[in-house]
Amino acid sequence: MTKMRIVYYGQITCQIMFLIFFVLLLALGRIQIWMGIFLASLLLTLFFGRFYCGWLCPIRTIQRAQTLIKKKLRLPDRVGPAWLRSKTVRYVMAALFLLLMTFVLISGRQLPLLPLLLIIGVLLSSFFAESLWHRWLCPYGTLLRLPASVCQSSLKIKQAECSKCGICSAVCPSEAIERSVSETTSSRDSFTINKAECLLCLECVRSCPPKIISYNQSRPTKSDGR
Repeated sequence: MTKMRIVYYGQITCQIMFLIFFVLLLALGRIQIWMGIFLASLLLTLFFGRFYCGWLCPIRTIQRAQTLIKKKLRLPDRVGPAWLRSKTVRYVMAALFLLLMTFVLISGRQLPLLPLLLIIGVLLSSFFAESLWHRWLCPYGTLLRLPASVCQSSLKIKQAECSKCGICSAVCPSEAIERSVSETTSSRDSFTINKAECLLCLECVRSCPPKIISYNQSRPTKSDGR
């Protein structure tokens, strides 16, 4: 079994285990434990990137299954309304989330905040592409963007070996792989990974034909085209 296949099955196992754990916490009325997991992940994002999104988040786990089903049924993946795809909406969602969480912690009241986020994320992804949730609406993602932006660990594309096919950008569920348009006609466009938006879901790694996307902790170098 190849290393990539081992990582793939390990990721699937991890996602399913944490989804079951999330549901168990809901059933037991101990969902506050999940916030402890998220807060720990928020800190660890400084060192490893947004692994919470790609490996632990129950919303992403269900959305991944939804995306596979939609592909099998050849259902359209709409980008979503423009008014939802804005920084204003992104930060309003995060602010509301923080205000409600603060209210819960201070008042001691039980609000179905996390289950509600799960329902919203799953419903939206039934009609629109995952990127609407991951990049614009998910309050978890907005909070994780800042530590992820300064993290040295990230997925990188070896620009010297990149064929510029754009497959990685097409499969990315958070639109984290961005195309840089060349200013000259003698050079083709290049693709780079925005680590603040990257979920570490590894979809790009598995889909890249020449297999030149890898996770590392080195600082950007000239060979990376950064």
